[in-house]
Amino acid sequence: MVVVNGVDVGKVRDALRVVGEQASVAENRVRMNLRRARVIWPGGGLSVRVFCGRASFRVDEPVEPGAGGEAPTAVEYLLGSLAACVAVGVVYNASLRNISLDSLEVAAEGRINNILTFLGLESSGHPGFEEVSLKVYVRSSAREEELRELVEHSIATSPVVNSLTRSVQIKHELKVF
Repeated sequence: MVVVNGVDVGKVRDALRVVGEQASVAENRVRMNLRRARVIWPGGGLSVRVFCGRASFRVDEPVEPGAGGEAPTAVEYLLGSLAACVAVGVVYNASLRNISLDSLEVAAEGRINNILTFLGLESSGHPGFEEVSLKVYVRSSAREEELRELVEHSIATSPVVNSLTRSVQIKHELKVF
């Protein structure tokens, strides 16, 4: 058993082989690529609960500007999801390449075009990010060039990075019950 960064590389390679075999069946490929989330507003306030598989978490939007909510906002979760996806990708790819990491941290920061449009106070601009910056801090005995390529590959193959940087069609429908 080879364990790198706490990851059993043999188990991962076995799982990848199985996934590769299953992916040859179109029905399985559709299932592999589908992700779901459901959000329920419990009533009262600007807080919701998100359910993804067997996990759930709260999303909160503070009523007072600058006030901290009881949970991160949806935009903060988006930044956190981006940083988490890159971090997991770095650990995953490092482990498969037998690169030991002593520590890893990913910091994400985003600049919104005009938050006032979300609040209904202005109509110019948009309430989305204009730019997001990532800083990846790595401590490892690997060469810097090797780590740079590892991070670049992890960013290029990140599902969250790709979802944010590609044009994603968002369909919606209303069901009144």
